[in-house]
Amino acid sequence: MARPLKPETAFAARLIEARLPIERDEFAQLLGVPKTTLGNWERGRAFPPEDMLRAIRQQTGVSLDWLITGEGEMRPSQELALPVAAPPQRHYYNRALMHALIKLYIEESRAMRIGLPAEQLADKVLEMYDHSIEEVNALMEQGAGEKVA
Repeated sequence: MARPLKPETAFAARLIEARLPIERDEFAQLLGVPKTTLGNWERGRAFPPEDMLRAIRQQTGVSLDWLITGEGEMRPSQELALPVAAPPQRHYYNRALMHALIKLYIEESRAMRIGLPAEQLADKVLEMYDHSIEEVNALMEQGAGEKVA
């Protein structure tokens, strides 16, 4: 369990309150930001950009008015809440799978004496990753398991 942070601003304290009971590590992963970035927001040493405020709203259900100013209800009833534009979609990835695919593709390229520019290599690895995720999700659906992002 991560050690408790000492918020230096009222916003930081509300952000911590908003994410609980989710652990900091898990919440940072949900938002697609490094744990240190979230830690800086929760200490009050930095302020999240607009797209992250929307993502926080989406993940926690808190009112942005409450989060930013402390005014109003923390989690207003859904009937009264104004529709909020969805944050830009972030792509979460399985780090171990991505690492294995990069390593595999580099080894295969070297064995076949193929040299690709970094951009093409990245595109190929992402194609392999997307294909792998599709296959895993198809298998999970067959077994009624949880999908992989």
